[in-house]
Amino acid sequence: MKQRNMGSMIAGTALIVLGGLFLISQFLNVSIWRFLWPLFVLLPGIAMFVAVYGGGKQAAGLAIPASIVSMVGLILLFQSITDHWESWAYAWALIFPVAVGLGMYISGVRAEDDNTIQSGKKMLRTGVILFVLLGVFFETIFAAGGSLFGQIFWPVAIILLGVYLILRRGGAFTGKATTTKTTKEVKVEVVPSVHGEEESDDSDEDEGEAA
Repeated sequence: MKQRNMGSMIAGTALIVLGGLFLISQFLNVSIWRFLWPLFVLLPGIAMFVAVYGGGKQAAGLAIPASIVSMVGLILLFQSITDHWESWAYAWALIFPVAVGLGMYISGVRAEDDNTIQSGKKMLRTGVILFVLLGVFFETIFAAGGSLFGQIFWPVAIILLGVYLILRRGGAFTGKATTTKTTKEVKVEVVPSVHGEEESDDSDEDEGEAA
């Protein structure tokens, strides 16, 4: 019942938002459809993510197609808003290997499979690096930086680099958190036992009498 209620709430909210946007477009005489048509790609991906988190371990395999479909929808939405369709020259790296790696990581977490988690981390890290390098290449060498996307590319690239360094420091890519070990010297003071002294004195007296 909780899964059905969650799905109904998400679907209902999405329909309300879409209806409201189309209603506003009628009053403002603006073609919102030109910008929002990628939502019909993005929303199914979000729905699959809901199924992943609501279906337990059996639905963990849906995480990979959910990541791919959602990433394609996000890229199309961004490109439709900025009109920077040339970014497909390197945006494909966000689908493979980034989206695939992200899906593998989520699938591994849901299925509690360490091998899948580690494989997803490696693929995700490789994809992010590949996307940044290709983006720098195409946005600078081919002088595509005059567009709106070209103006915000470098700040976004710097932010992604900072996020990568933070996650790497926290062990998100290696699976081992970096910790600083501190050692403290503990001085132990040996206190002579009173009973031990008495026993030694008695043994000395016995030896003297025997002599």
